[in-house]
Amino acid sequence: MSFKSNKRKGKAGLLLLFFMSVNFCYGQFPYALSSKVDYCLIGLGAVSLTAGQIISSNNPILTVDQINNLDPNAVNSFDRNTIFNYSESSNTLSEALLIGTGLSSLTLLLDKSIRKEWATVGVMGVEVLMVTYGLASVTKGTSLRARPYAYNPAVSNVRKQNRDARYSFYSQSTAATAGISFFAARVFSDTHPNSKWKPLIWTGAAILPMVTGWAKIDAGEHFKTDVIIGYAMGALTGYFIPVLHLQKDTTKAKVSLEPSFNGLALRVVF
Repeated sequence: MSFKSNKRKGKAGLLLLFFMSVNFCYGQFPYALSSKVDYCLIGLGAVSLTAGQIISSNNPILTVDQINNLDPNAVNSFDRNTIFNYSESSNTLSEALLIGTGLSSLTLLLDKSIRKEWATVGVMGVEVLMVTYGLASVTKGTSLRARPYAYNPAVSNVRKQNRDARYSFYSQSTAATAGISFFAARVFSDTHPNSKWKPLIWTGAAILPMVTGWAKIDAGEHFKTDVIIGYAMGALTGYFIPVLHLQKDTTKAKVSLEPSFNGLALRVVF
């Protein structure tokens, strides 16, 4: 009896030792840089930013005659009532929201797993900003849509003859706020797929650029369609750039046997 009992204890001990040597690795970082993807995105951002700057710097300002000939009735009915808006405080609010969104996105680095991969997250974030600002800059410089305040008789011609008065379409601030907030929400969601905070994070990501856009409309800086398109462009950029960097094998579990100090270890990666 004693021999059998010792034999059973020996098997149990070996089994326990085996499971003690199992390495379970949860939360593998979901993103990886790719030369093909990153060169394309950074190239697109660099080219569009440069082109936008060149185009914008060569566009003439509105002349007094052009300002006097701006016809509110030529503006579509959906946007028309925006021409009577003008508020410096709302414009300041929109810029503060953009800066605040950028700063708040840095709280991602408080998470140890994200901070450990700061270079990957940083490159993706730079790509979001470059592409967002670049595409908006080129569009502004080529569309030359006068801002709502250019139609407003209560605004001085000095203000209207600023070069920026011709760059209404589309809202770069709204696009940038949406790009940053959706990027941060996507990174958080992919790195914390089971977090109870995800609905709150995504709600904030959706609301911040919405409020920024409203402030731009109230300021007379943008028409409603400028803000809608800017929101869409920024949100798509911020959401899909992380998607392009997802590692394909992070959604599947990997099981392998590896050498260990006490024999073989079963490695399970989720």
